[in-house]
Amino acid sequence: MKQSFVQSSILSVALAIFAMLFGSGNIVLPLNLGRDTGTMAMYAMAGFFITAAIVPLLGIIVMVLYDGNYENFFATIGKVPGKIAIFCCMLLVGPFCVIPRSISLAHGALSWIFPQLSIFVFSLLVTVIIYSLTTRQSGLLNILGKILGPIKLFLLSAVIVKGFFVAAHSVTCPLLASSVIMNGALYGYGTLDLLGAFFFTNIILIGLKRKTDNQNLNDKQIFSMVLQGGLLGSLLLGSVYAGFVIVSSLQSSLCQDVPKEKLLSWLADHLLGQAGGVLASITIAVACLTTAVALTTVFADYLSRDFFKKTISYHVALCITLAIAFVFANYGFESIMRLALPLVQILYPALIALALSNIIFKLFKKDFNKIAFYTTLIATIIVDYAIDLLR
Repeated sequence: MKQSFVQSSILSVALAIFAMLFGSGNIVLPLNLGRDTGTMAMYAMAGFFITAAIVPLLGIIVMVLYDGNYENFFATIGKVPGKIAIFCCMLLVGPFCVIPRSISLAHGALSWIFPQLSIFVFSLLVTVIIYSLTTRQSGLLNILGKILGPIKLFLLSAVIVKGFFVAAHSVTCPLLASSVIMNGALYGYGTLDLLGAFFFTNIILIGLKRKTDNQNLNDKQIFSMVLQGGLLGSLLLGSVYAGFVIVSSLQSSLCQDVPKEKLLSWLADHLLGQAGGVLASITIAVACLTTAVALTTVFADYLSRDFFKKTISYHVALCITLAIAFVFANYGFESIMRLALPLVQILYPALIALALSNIIFKLFKKDFNKIAFYTTLIATIIVDYAIDLLR
């Protein structure tokens, strides 16, 4: 009985991780990576897998070691710098980037079915739906893991499997394998899944601990369950990424002019017919909704508890979060990405270094968190500046 409970909990954690992390960027970026790299897509997929599947797993592991407390994690670079880092990360994963990006992409997909659908009306409707799903935090794990996660996985798999059996029309990629791998890794940054892992893990831990109250499980067993669930969730993410990269690369010569936010709908329509386009649009909408729900919960909690020091309630913070997201969603996917990418490219490598150094610190008591973070941050800024000069 206990073993069965543990296995079902691991699966629930895996599906919750998949559902929360796999959103708008996770659809657009691997599809466009496959289209852009064509015959070299396998190399691109390797780079993307590292930063979009393995790196988020590191984030989950380190946050479990910190019992989901991201404040203590970021404080290892200094109290004030840690708060600044949290604020920057929250801006990226919250209502200024990923939440409105998710809403905008969902609109772009559903406009494939309903061309007259207004972004203003759609954004308003979606924010109301998100509010209804986030007013009760305690039920979020079950909603994500048991309902929306499996639906998303099924819909995505249907598109990918069909794509393997259609004649290939790949473009020839002239780049070296090393360049393609690096390009794939940079694409993986755009998913922002490492940041999601930092802030999502506490939701998973809270839900899991409530489920295991009557099971007499200790902290090591809970850690093992989250670790196994995280590994399975990362494998699910990587499998879908691989499918997206391969399928889009196989049809890359036919879809060069398709807008990136509509590429999945185009591929499904091309591979499965008109019904496939409808299926893909629903897939994107579900994927974006699950991520937006999780991120809205995280940001509203941060706004209420940390930023305003509990001077406003969670529900007021929730309304503020959704109001900001609603405004930014109306700017469109491309504009949101242009705003976010410069900060992402500078901050991401340093955060990867911080996650690795904190894992070492927790397991082996070797403390070099500040050196790892600031050295990587400075090196990244210098390299980016040098690249800009060469251009």
